Formats: sequence, C-alpha cells, structure tokens
Amino acid sequence: MTHVFMSGENGDFNYGDQGMALASVDRLRCYLPDLSITATAGYPKTSVLFPIAKKIVPWPQPKPLRLTWIQRALKHLRLLQTINLSQHFEKSFQETYAQDELFRATIMDLEKAAFVFDMGHGGINDIFGRILPYFYWLSHRLNKPLFISGKSIGPITDTSLIDAYRMSMKHAHTVILRDAELSKQILMNTIKIKDSVRLVEAGDDTFDLASVEPDWSKLPTDLKKTIVSQNFFAIQWRPTDYTKTFSFEVYELLVSQITKLNSHFGLQPVFVPMSWESRADIAAAVMLDTMLPEETRFLIIPTNIGARATKWILGQAQFGLGLSYHFHIWLLSQGHPSIGIYTNPYYQVKITGAFRALGYNMPPINLVDLSQGTETLPLTVIENWDEVESSKLIDSATRLAQTWHLAFRDFLKDIGIVSDTP
Repeated sequence: MTHVFMSGENGDFNYGDQGMALASVDRLRCYLPDLSITATAGYPKTSVLFPIAKKIVPWPQPKPLRLTWIQRALKHLRLLQTINLSQHFEKSFQETYAQDELFRATIMDLEKAAFVFDMGHGGINDIFGRILPYFYWLSHRLNKPLFISGKSIGPITDTSLIDAYRMSMKHAHTVILRDAELSKQILMNTIKIKDSVRLVEAGDDTFDLASVEPDWSKLPTDLKKTIVSQNFFAIQWRPTDYTKTFSFEVYELLVSQITKLNSHFGLQPVFVPMSWESRADIAAAVMLDTMLPEETRFLIIPTNIGARATKWILGQAQFGLGLSYHFHIWLLSQGHPSIGIYTNPYYQVKITGAFRALGYNMPPINLVDLSQGTETLPLTVIENWDEVESSKLIDSATRLAQTWHLAFRDFLKDIGIVSDTP
C-alpha cells in the first residue's frame, strides 16, 4: 500500500476545491491503485475526502511569529529586511511537537508517506498565502518528495510571504501551473524559484474530474426540463470576492447584463452556485432574482448538488457569465464560451490565466469598465461560436491533462515508486 499525505479541500462546500480534491484522488489512483491517503481539512466531517481518506487532519501551521521590540522598531524603520523563517519554523516545530499530541500524530502520518501531494488551488497570493509555506517546509524537513499541483500564483506583493515561499518552495520536485506564463513569471521573477524545481504548465486538476448527471429528485421539475433542453445560459456570482462585499449597484449592473443576454439570445438564465461557504453564492442568486424584471424567468439551483453534478450542468449550457474560476473552467473545458468578469487583481489573475491556458481569445472584463460603459459584453463571439471553436477548447484541455500525467509519471520515476502506468 502506498501512503500519500495530501492537502485537501477545507470542507466548506466550495465546488472548485471539491472538484480538485476528487480529480486528484482519481489521478493518483491511476498510478497507485493501492493508495492510502491522509488529507488536511478545516472541517473534516464535511470534507469531500472524508469517505475516501484514511484520515483527515488539521492543516499543520507554525506558531505566530512574535518579533522582539527591537525587530519591530527596525522593521518600522525598514531596516529589517528579512526574518529567519527557517529558524522560526524549526523552533515552532520543536515546541508544538513536544506539546501537541494531535500534531505529533500528523507528523507520524507525514513520516509514513511516500510523498506529499499539494492538490491544485489558487492559494499562493496575498489573500490566502500564509497557509502553505510551513506545509512545504515540513515536507522538506521530513525528507518527503513534494509534488505541487495545479497552481495559479499571485498577486503576491507581501515581502514576508515572498520570503516564505522562496524559502519553502525551492525544495519541491515539481510545480504544476494552471495558467500560461502569468504564474511562471511570478515564480521566476518575484519568488525567484530555483532552477532545480520543475515548472510545468498543465492546466487545472479538474480537467480530469468526471462529471455526473444530478440527482433530479433534489431539483424542481421545471429546472430539470430547462437544463436537459440545453436552452439556457449559466449565471454565477458571489456576495464577496474575498477583498470586499458587493454593493447594491453591482447587482443592478448584473441585472441589466442578464436582461440583455436573455433578450438577445432568447435563452433562459439559470443561476449555478459554485460555493456554499459561509457567504454562499445563493445569497447573490436571491439578490438577482429579487431585482430582475418579472418577465425574465430566472431559475436557481437551490441546493448543494456537489462538484461533479455542477460540472455536468455547466456542460449543458450554451454559455456562461460569472466570476468564479471553476465556473469558467468547467464551461470552457467542455467547449462552451464564457464571459469572465473580474473585480480585483486576485480574480483578474485567475480568470486571465484560465482563458490563456486554454487558448480562449476572449479576455475577461473589468467590472469597473463594464459599469462605466467602456466595455460591452462580447455578444458576437457567442453568436459566431461553432463546433470548431468548441473542439479547440476541448482539445486544449485534453492536451494539458496529458501534460500533467507526463509530469507526474516523471515524478514517480524520479522518487523510485514502481507502478503500472497507463
């Protein structure tokens, strides 16, 4: 049996994270059919990996870095450029290992692992970036090969984070990047990753996520009829972009765009939630439903149906308009055009990278430009969409997935794991 320590999804019903976790397990099992997994999660019992993994453990994290008053003064005067993070991580490791039984058990699981697998996500940036450096450092401290999968990186300007990733990522064997050029340039020019680390642009982990038809007993009959007919376009939005909560004026703008699309194409808008986190997408759906004119019949997927069924539904849509990364990925990788709207640098990097990786030539739109009337929805692109354009996207997703598999096979070969490779 091959034991793998894997970063997992948090357990808060984010379908993109669920999809990456499930697809990663499917990918690993292609090569390691006797796979045993220990995975991380914030909420173990609601993690999509709970019925799959042998064990779910909390994310290992260091103790807070406490600067002396001298260090704080020097930092304030910009005379303290760097902190010895490796020393801080080691001290934190020793103290936590001595005091925390759960942490000791997690380290024992790490020690048993043949390698550490960090599943895909967009966590290396100023918003979420403090979760991973210690995890990467632990892999090296315990002499475990590290495979970092499916990342979009940035924006990252926090110097302490840059230092943390520079120190911890240099020990990785392979880093898979899910966009074209954007993340690679940040790794090379900002984080200054070592030449010994293999950088491979191979798209998103969920290209290998098998979709499944929803359990229709959980959904209204008229919603099923519309989705099966494929006479609809998909809508997605969130109450927050992780840096701000959206105003009433943003929803007014979205209502005008949805109304325009409905009138122009004669297709029904269907809201497809991508997350049921604490600030769930369904809250945005309710706002839109309330504000849309009565003649615009607006359908909403009203309950948690999971990542695989959501991907299947997006595969039936004519096109989509939304914010979330995987909303676009699951449309494009199944051959459907998507209108990306971004609201901050975080989403700009993610959506631009997704479009570029697949060779999709419609750039995402800045919400500010849309509100000021300097940008309009690309209606002619959708009007002229055909099987040729659809096939290009599907072929791109297939090629990128194949690139991932080649990189992973090389990783297994280099670390000496013998397995049958398909």
